[in-house]
Amino acid sequence: MPVPIRKESDSAVHRNIAKLAKLKVGSKDFSADVKKGPGAGEAKHNTFVGEVCLSAGAYVPRRIINDIIPENTGDWSDRATSIPGWNVVVYPQPGDVIAYNGLPAIVVSQNTSVTVLEGVVKESNWGFFLG
Repeated sequence: MPVPIRKESDSAVHRNIAKLAKLKVGSKDFSADVKKGPGAGEAKHNTFVGEVCLSAGAYVPRRIINDIIPENTGDWSDRATSIPGWNVVVYPQPGDVIAYNGLPAIVVSQNTSVTVLEGVVKESNWGFFLG
């Protein structure tokens, strides 16, 4: 299971996060060779999560360096880090951001999440399996 899970509240914005994440499935707009977020050659997991959350109307803090969104994965997955507007929860619900082992994702159903895997936005059971 992912270590902390962050979410806003169960609201229209919260539901839109999950909906917009699902609409991105199959997209290659966040592959490492794309020149967005941290730049070409860099992973775009955080950029994917940040852009989806912003598009849904959620507040997403920006890093000071290069105004990159959102906070890094270490911040999303550190229970001791306070991110304004986001709370740590125990049981992820659609629209929650989960982060573990350097990879953030957006929960879209009870046992699935959407994130960038191998350069493509995919829906899978990432974050809900052990091992």
